[in-house]
Amino acid sequence: MKYSVLVFFLLVLFAKTHIHGQVWLPGDTLIPCGSGIVVNAVTSPLNAGSGDYVVSSVPYDSAYFTGTGTNINSNMDDYCSDTLDLPFYFSFFDSLYSKATVGGNGYLSFDISQAGQYSPWSFTTGVPANNLPLNSIFGVYHDLDPGVVGTVFIRTEGISPNRKFIVEFHNVAQYSCNSLITFTAIVLFESNIIEVHVKEKPTCTTWNNGNALLAIQNASGDSAFVPAGRNTGPWSATHEAWRFAPNAPCDSFKLQWYINGTYVGINDLLSFSQIDSVTNIRVEMISFCNGQSVVSASDEMLIMPHSTMSVSPTDTTICQGESVQLSVSGVANAIWSTGDTTLSVLVEPVSDTTLFVQSYNSGSCTQYFQTSILVNPLPDTPSIVLNDSLLLLVSDIQGVFWYLNDSSLGNANGDTLEVLANGLYYAINYNEFGCSSSSDTIEITTVSAPSVMQQKRFEAFPNPTSGIISFSGDIPLSHATISLYSSTGSLLMSQEVNGHDLDLDLRCFLKESTICYVVIDAGTSGIFHIPVVYIR
Repeated sequence: MKYSVLVFFLLVLFAKTHIHGQVWLPGDTLIPCGSGIVVNAVTSPLNAGSGDYVVSSVPYDSAYFTGTGTNINSNMDDYCSDTLDLPFYFSFFDSLYSKATVGGNGYLSFDISQAGQYSPWSFTTGVPANNLPLNSIFGVYHDLDPGVVGTVFIRTEGISPNRKFIVEFHNVAQYSCNSLITFTAIVLFESNIIEVHVKEKPTCTTWNNGNALLAIQNASGDSAFVPAGRNTGPWSATHEAWRFAPNAPCDSFKLQWYINGTYVGINDLLSFSQIDSVTNIRVEMISFCNGQSVVSASDEMLIMPHSTMSVSPTDTTICQGESVQLSVSGVANAIWSTGDTTLSVLVEPVSDTTLFVQSYNSGSCTQYFQTSILVNPLPDTPSIVLNDSLLLLVSDIQGVFWYLNDSSLGNANGDTLEVLANGLYYAINYNEFGCSSSSDTIEITTVSAPSVMQQKRFEAFPNPTSGIISFSGDIPLSHATISLYSSTGSLLMSQEVNGHDLDLDLRCFLKESTICYVVIDAGTSGIFHIPVVYIR
């Protein structure tokens, strides 16, 4: 097992050669046929990811204690936060991470399986130990109670490649000793350096033996780095800070470029005066660490020339199970990424898809085009059964639309429907994307009562709608009230209306796609509840 301690300013070093770097290209790019382009790479010369760290004392910085940022401490007493997206990739013990979770008892973990789970408060062992939170930065780990007082903030400061991700435990009470207040901050640098700043961390000796821990520990619990005197125990601290710097920092780098797999040299950028065909660009970051040069990161992109070619539709949205007809124009022939060689192709993607098409019609210029298809999910499928004269919705769904012989039954949108006429009945469930799922059809042949058209009802059309929705009823409205409610039941508007028909512009009240509810109170004629699918 590996264990590192800082003794005053003595730095304890462990060496590894594996390092990480980061470099990004702009992504696949369309340009006009025969034109040029300058390709720039965005780099972050990382300090490294060797798996070993140098621990040192650094000056305490009060700037990390602003009490600002995103408040994440809802229900965090002895629990971990939801999964958090980091603003940059972070190398920790030789692995790269883009997500983390914050434990309510003073630590950050890259083990996102613990998100929303129990954050243990009782501990007696020091690190390294596999019975303590793994893959974690303890800054400072002790039993906190943010439910009594205090806030846990997260925020990002700086500009790439010099950003910082900060977790601030601001004015947080200690459990059982609520008058003892903790101020600590965990700081992740984009260069992979970690700092823990302690403004104030008193000791509650009457609870959990006053144990506290300031350290970092790997994913298996067999390697940890901790400053002297800050392993598990009853210690206090004021205005101190510690840095955990990856060993073997990479102090310089160069970029080497490849065009269609052929090495073309070292430079800060790549410039083309003219491109006539699809071109693959690859860049590699060559980092210089401890006198050695290694390929620490790489990225690739395509440059795709096009001119008269166009594809319709471009960047379209469908529901799962639907197909879309894509057509290319402006050229005489085409080759699709699906393998089809026709000018039109019918596709039915099961997930978000980007399709490519190219043509060799324009002299020496190979034209290239791409189009994206966003596939929205279907809502839950409703299930209905017949019980005497009632159709019952047995699925855990609210707000379905009932249909008879393919005609909407207007205000019939509850969990039950009284059967008053023979015919084919079914229910449709819509989601906020306008996608729908239909129940099985039930045929009724036993009704001799008056037809359903004798019911008083209102119809809403079009439904789903992207703006104005109209309501038409078979009864006159005299001093009736129409009200609009959000999907959570909040009243958005209410006004008095008269007449058989009325219009409502949902764009005045709704900012995004959703399911809303319209309630028409017609007094003695009845109250009508109509679910509406709004697509922004």
